[in-house]
Parts: sequence; structure tokens; C-alpha cells
Amino acid sequence: MREEVFRMSGVTQENSGIQTLHNINLNIFKGEILGLAALDDLGLDDLVSLMCRNQPIKYGKVYFKEKLVNSGTKQGVTTNKVYVIEKESKLVPGLSVADNVFVLRSGFKKYLIQPAVLCAQVEKHLRELGVSVSPRALCEELTGYERCVIELLKAVLQGVGLVVLREISDILGRADLEKFQKIVSDYAKAVSYTHLRAHETDSYL
Repeated sequence: MREEVFRMSGVTQENSGIQTLHNINLNIFKGEILGLAALDDLGLDDLVSLMCRNQPIKYGKVYFKEKLVNSGTKQGVTTNKVYVIEKESKLVPGLSVADNVFVLRSGFKKYLIQPAVLCAQVEKHLRELGVSVSPRALCEELTGYERCVIELLKAVLQGVGLVVLREISDILGRADLEKFQKIVSDYAKAVSYTHLRAHETDSYL
């Protein structure tokens, strides 16, 4: 039986009296790569935002990992473990690749950090992905392709349930896009992420 990661059921949302989403139904399952083709950009920002944060909706229900997280009657804003890779980088400039991947992640609780160990682990993961990037490189020095790979690795190590790739063809050329799609496909096939789960990285420090 397939494991459901995310579901929108009959979701309608309004902002300032303007309806931005109308009766949206969406199901995403673990290990699935799903493409969304839109006629225009209307409502896309609201859709992605609602996938990440459980903001007020007028009608419908939202489930994350089969748990009801949002509905027309639910109060308060909570977040889902969703990572969006898009044109604007989420990596912190001035810090290294290793720092962005390991130190700046949710749940990181180590107070004594061993840079050499962090770098060795990042280098290991990148080598498995076939990417030659120094873990000590500053994030502003990365190419668009390298940055996307680092963000994907960071998302996987954080243990997110869903990764959204938004208009990355604006960032990557054709050759790099094909390489990145292969990495995404390989991750999707290995949905257990056995050697990349966030809790296992604690033993590296």
C-alpha cells in the first residue's frame, strides 16, 4: 500500500476577499514524482505557500503524512516539513556548504562542532551523488546546479516529507537540468533514505 505524504481535498482559499484557490484536490505519495502544469501563475504562490504553512482556508482539508493539519475550521498557523527549491537560494551566504547542510538544520543540538568531521560527511554524500564541490566552499561561490544539489541534500538530511521544485529550469541549463532530474529520480527510488536520515547524522559529530 502506498504511503500518502500530502493531500489537499476540496481546498478553497481567499486573500483579501479574492479567491486564489478553488476546490483544489491534490494527492502526493511517498517516492512519487509529480509534475504540475499550470495555465498561468495565478494561485501558484498561494498553493506552494499552503503546502508549506497551514494558513487559514475557507473550505476543504489538508493532510500531511495522513494527519489532518488544516481545515476551514482549524485555528492557528503551523508548518509542514516541506522544502522548496526555487530561484531564490535558501542557503546562507558567508557560510560554507558543510555549515549550511549540517549546522543550520532543524533539530541540530550539538554544541561542540568538529568541522573536519562535518566536511568529511558532506564530501561523502556529494561523492555518492557524483558532484565535485568542496564542503568548505562558500555558498555564494556555487553554480546554480551545485546550489540546487546542496539544497536537495540539505532537505533530505533534514528529513523533510516533501520537496517542491519550482521553476528550476530558470536556474539550470538543459544539461544541468538532466543531471539534477536524475539525482531527484534516484532519491525517489530510494524513498527510505536509509543512510541519509537526519537522526543518523547525529552520530557523525
